[in-house]
Amino acid sequence: MVPAWQAAAGVRLPQRVSPWDPRLLWATLALVAIILVGAAVIVWLDRWRKRSDANPMVANEDLAYFRELYDRGELSAEEFERVRLRLGRQLRKELDVPARAPEDPPAEQAPPPGPPAEQSQPPAPDQQTPPG
Repeated sequence: MVPAWQAAAGVRLPQRVSPWDPRLLWATLALVAIILVGAAVIVWLDRWRKRSDANPMVANEDLAYFRELYDRGELSAEEFERVRLRLGRQLRKELDVPARAPEDPPAEQAPPPGPPAEQSQPPAPDQQTPPG
């Protein structure tokens, strides 16, 4: 009965599709190209997001700006010193400069030059010095 209806409608059932059908091949290639372009866009956006700032000397410019404010009297010495310390740390980090080492405390008083003084120790009990 189905063949009769198909014959009456003039509809043909599709034959089995070959894996090398050009339509299927082009659709697959288009899908692969879309995925590759999407991956390339994602990688580009990630690199763009992570790229370093074009102007790495921001702390230097900020320090110069605050110095001008201090020179004009708009910042107190205490405020400028706090800003200078904070921006100084940031600037050393940007330039990969190690932090200043603390000054060495003054060493203990050095002994006077010359041969070491012998310490007098009492003689041992079995070694008595003769009187006199």
